[in-house]
Order: sequence, then structure tokens, then C-alpha cells
Amino acid sequence: MPYKEVLRGTKSFAKDAILGGLTFLLPFGILIFTFTWLFNLLTGLFAPLIQLIVDNTRSGKFAAEVLAILLLITGCFLIGVFIRTRAGGLLFGWLEKQLLVPVPGYTFIKETVSPLFSGKKTAFKHVAVGRPFDNETRVVGFVTDIHADGSVTLLSPTSPNVTSGLIWIVPAGRVEFKDISPDKAMRCLIACGAGSAEVLSAPSLPHPQEA
Repeated sequence: MPYKEVLRGTKSFAKDAILGGLTFLLPFGILIFTFTWLFNLLTGLFAPLIQLIVDNTRSGKFAAEVLAILLLITGCFLIGVFIRTRAGGLLFGWLEKQLLVPVPGYTFIKETVSPLFSGKKTAFKHVAVGRPFDNETRVVGFVTDIHADGSVTLLSPTSPNVTSGLIWIVPAGRVEFKDISPDKAMRCLIACGAGSAEVLSAPSLPHPQEA
């Protein structure tokens, strides 16, 4: 194999690996950065009260840090409750549209982080592995429809941005229903396929039409 092709392949592999790792770590980095920023903001706003605690308690700085964490949790709770109201939802939607959506990367970060940390169940009931071609190529997807002849429609989200995907209509003999939660499969897709071994090795389930 020519030297240039080997070098080109190595560069391509390294680039994909670095980008894949970055995409996997990005949501966690954003979460840590946001928590640290809010923690520092609160300790600055309540500096007089924190200093009073430090001066008058034995626990000192530890008590002040605990207070800051409790204030942060309380603030998140109150904001969450407010956003659930009609007025709060409208206000947040307006602020997001006017201030956050125009920021480069915000939409991508939100779409990446939300499915992972929202705690909401996905709308999909079944995870399946299909063989859309006449070979051993396999795709992981969510069952969106089961047809009269047993064939299955699979939605295979793109990775790591799972808000779009490919539709596969796979014959019954080429689809394998898996005993794994849709949430775990979604996390695998968000992580650029990391953890796919768990999906593939999950126990098989009978076809719903055969159960």
C-alpha cells in the first residue's frame, strides 16, 4: 500500500476518533462547566452571608460550600417549577429564541444533551437490529411500524445528533428484536456507537406477531 494512502488513512482515523471522543465528552464538559459557573456565581452573590457562616461556625468553608450547593439546587427547582407554568414556558421559549438559538452550537448542544439528561422516556417501545442488505451489515434502530407480512419499519437515528435518521423497511427474517431499553440504545447512539456491544449481545425477543 502506498505511503500516502497509509498516511491519509491514519489521519482520517485519528480525526474521526478525536471528534467521536469530543462529541461523547462534550455534554459532560458542558454540565461540569455550567455547574461550576453557577456555583461561583452564587458564592459571589452571597459572599457576605457565606463569610458570616465561615466566621461563626466550626465547619467554616465546608458549610459555606454546602450552602452554595443547596442554593443552586433550590434555584434549579424553582426555575423548573416556573418553566412548567404557562407563563414560564412562554417566557423561556421567547428568551431561548431571542438569545440562545442564535448562538453558534447551542441547538446542537441542546439536541445532544437533552435526550441524555432529560430523564424522559423515549417514544419508542422496541429496539431491533436489522440486516437491510443481503450481507452481514447490521443497523440498530427503533421499531416504528410492523406490517401485515411481518416486515418491520426501523428508524435508525444519526449519531450523535439523534434528531434525524434513516428509515429502513426490513423483512421479518432479517430483523431481531432486542431485550434492551430504548433509553440505553439511545445513549449508545448519542455516544457515536460506544456501547453497541451491549445492544448486539442483548437477548433476543420473539417477533410481536409470533408472541
